Amino acid sequence: ERGGGDRWRRQPPANRSSQPSRSVGVFGLNPSVTSDDLRDVFEPFGKIRNIQIVNNRNGKSPFSFVEFDNLDDAIDAKEKIHETRILGETVRTDFAIGKYKKDY
Repeated sequence: ERGGGDRWRRQPPANRSSQPSRSVGVFGLNPSVTSDDLRDVFEPFGKIRNIQIVNNRNGKSPFSFVEFDNLDDAIDAKEKIHETRILGETVRTDFAIGKYKKDY
């Protein structure tokens, strides 16, 4: 079968082991989340350079990338926010991979 059914059963990015980066992926967000909501949650960990929210078109929860100025701040935020609740939804965090990874 072309495309293979397993392709769609891959684990979400938040469950993969990735190398630390200044960009933290946040998965399982409430559809009404705003960048201000995320800034309120993540800014106590350090200066934020950028927040990008990606709204899925297929009805799945949106996800976000929160980019910090400092790698240590991103590591701290990723560890402490993982499996906490934001706007009533339990979120997962991981370091961004691919085009969302920011390692300057």
